[in-house]
Amino acid sequence: MLANGERIDVKHRDSVGLSSIEVRGRRFFSSSVQVLEVLDNELVERVISMAMIAQVVDRYPADGGNGKH
Repeated sequence: MLANGERIDVKHRDSVGLSSIEVRGRRFFSSSVQVLEVLDNELVERVISMAMIAQVVDRYPADGGNGKH
């Protein structure tokens, strides 16, 4: 959920990207995430500021919801 109340339903973790780079042994992460989503049969790429992300709800756990990680 975004800070403005909008919800983005991501059905697969590969649809979200967070860029990073290592400099002098330290890892630095981008201040935004890239999200690919399908809206009305169109592929849409969105760039979302980390500050806009209010909540992440994992409805599609990688372990299939069986509690094993």
